[in-house]
Amino acid sequence: MIDVKNLSSGYGDKQVLQNVSFQIKEGEFVCVLGANGCGKTTLLKTLLGMIRPSAGEVLLDGEDVHRMSEKELARKMAYIPQTHVPPFPYTVLDVVLMGRTPHLNGMQIPGRADVELAREIMEYLGIGWMENLRYTQLSGGQRQMVIIARALAQQPSILLMDEPTSSLDFGNQYLVLEQVARLTQKGMGVLMVTHDPDHAFYCADRVVALKSGKVLQTGTPEEVVSECTMGQIYSKRVSVARVTLDDGKTYSVCIPVPDR
Repeated sequence: MIDVKNLSSGYGDKQVLQNVSFQIKEGEFVCVLGANGCGKTTLLKTLLGMIRPSAGEVLLDGEDVHRMSEKELARKMAYIPQTHVPPFPYTVLDVVLMGRTPHLNGMQIPGRADVELAREIMEYLGIGWMENLRYTQLSGGQRQMVIIARALAQQPSILLMDEPTSSLDFGNQYLVLEQVARLTQKGMGVLMVTHDPDHAFYCADRVVALKSGKVLQTGTPEEVVSECTMGQIYSKRVSVARVTLDDGKTYSVCIPVPDR
């Protein structure tokens, strides 16, 4: 679905990404892990067509994203930011319907089919009851679920997320991750930028570890989220522990080791 080939990108003379390559396949959840300043946001902006690469290319279903119109790109790719502060007190349904914009022409307004689709998406995400609430009055976790619904209303094949849980409490973080992970079961490809290794263990099929704008390692969470690799990208000693719960399932967690 997305093929990033030998990508280099940055701002003016400042090169941030260097020779980055990876893929996002249909129904795959990919986490990009890295410390602050490693190039994660620059990568997202380049994938979204906001920054033109100095070398390499980003192919979406075989087509260069930088040759696609904004409307074409928005029909195939949706973006979820860290946070969203609305300028007006729209209802939740209004916000979700904004995702239909790429499918409308000129001054066309959403029709009955658009409203039905928006309601189906909200029900799928468990937020149908919020339809007439004011978006400005929702909690952070509720707002993020509405933004996910808005993204799904675009009917994209790829979902890009920039640390979507960074401002959420522990419970809401995993509520959002669970809902997004469900989307891959419907064939959607997901790329999530995060600095939390435990998120990769929780929901990723594959991990891309970035360090100083370069791909340090790619592979499964078990391969990449290791004490060695995490120590390199975060400059901090960590221990990877495996915990078996009463149901017999084993989970991995990444624990920072105190300096002594």
